[in-house]
Parts: sequence; C-alpha cells; structure tokens
Amino acid sequence: QMPGVQPFVVPVCYIPNTFQAAAAAAQPQNAITMGAAWTDMMAVASSGNDMARTASSGSSGRDSHSTGDVVASGSSACQSFARPHAARRGEGQRVTVMLRSLPSSFTRSMLFKLMDIEGFAGKYDFVYLPIDFRTHCASGFAFVNLVTAAQASKFYHHFDGFARWPVAGSKACSVGWSDPYQGLDANVGRYRNSPLMHEIVPDSYRPVLFSDGARVPFPPPTKKIKPPRQGTERMFV
Repeated sequence: QMPGVQPFVVPVCYIPNTFQAAAAAAQPQNAITMGAAWTDMMAVASSGNDMARTASSGSSGRDSHSTGDVVASGSSACQSFARPHAARRGEGQRVTVMLRSLPSSFTRSMLFKLMDIEGFAGKYDFVYLPIDFRTHCASGFAFVNLVTAAQASKFYHHFDGFARWPVAGSKACSVGWSDPYQGLDANVGRYRNSPLMHEIVPDSYRPVLFSDGARVPFPPPTKKIKPPRQGTERMFV
C-alpha cells in the first residue's frame, strides 16, 4: 500500500437463493411474496426441499410451488404476505390472515385448540395448515379466515410475535394478510377443486370450514379432481 492511498475494497453481495432473489427483484421491501399456488404445492405436491426452502426464506416467486399437473387445480396469481407495518392500509376490509414461523411439529388440531384458548373460539370459519406430503410435518405456516374484519384485526395483532407454543418452537409467529385470497368465498373457491380434496388425501392435510365453532363439510368440487402429484410421481399411492 502506497502512503496516502486508501485501499480499494470490492463489495461482495450475497444472494441467499433463487426464491429470495426473485422475490427481491419483483416485490417492494415491505412485502414478502409467495406464489399463490405455493399453498397447493406445499400440501398437494409438497416437495420436501422446496417446501423447507420456501417456508424458511418466507418468499418465493410467482407460482413457486406449482409444477406439472399440480398447477391444474391451483391459481396462477401471486399470494403475498404483507408485514405488519405494510399491511395496515385497508386492514378494515381484510379477514384472511397468514401465520408464519409455526413449529414443524404443529398439527391442525393443535392450531384449533390454540386459537380457541387464546380467545378466538367460534371467531374463524376457514383454516388451512399445509402439511408436507413427504415429511408429514407442518410446513410452518397457516391460513385463517376470521368471521369479521374486527376479529381479524384483533387476531392479527394478538398472534404477531406470539411464541407461547404448546410444542417446541423457538421462533415467534409473524402475521400478514393473505393476498389476493380474502374472505370465505375466495378461500373456498381456491381449494374446492384442488388435489388436496382428492379422496386419497388424508383429512388432516386438507383445509376445513366452520360455522359458529362447529366444523361443516367443504362444498363439493365443481369438476373432476386430479390426484396430487409431484412431477410424474403420484402422492399417497
């Protein structure tokens, strides 16, 4: 180094992975985006590696979890996860929330019990906790539709930062608004023709509906449902 001359340092950029890079390029900083078909692949095609990568990074590009025949029952629209400081606008009209950083050992029944214990018994009418078809563990996130916007807002702020898990889990829950699927009708329409509803899929892997706190049947499909696949491999056979 010559006297009086400052060394030149070349900055090194780290790109975490393909999903994070794609999301960062396509979305504003205040939103974490997931492919709308992501939820179907998570529970319909569930590639263990893809699911773990997507759930842990909290982001993905458009249709990040839809491949091959799995896309047939899924939507191609993007589903985004808006962080609290970016989600307050229009909050009064939103009723579907997304919970993230759930313990992998969490089950759907555990989620029901937790929500009821925390004061939301009878306040929700749709719940979907995606399960990885390969590992048979929770994928770390869930969608919950509240019956009113007021309850949704209360639920949002109650569970954002929540960490009193009934099972081992070190991460605090983070909450965002589901986008674009908002409301009971939108969520039912999203899943009623999904491979998730195929007869070979265990009930515990499916989204469920409630009315006044009691479970009610999911509306029948409007077309023939294809069995869940990952690529050319059929699941549950």
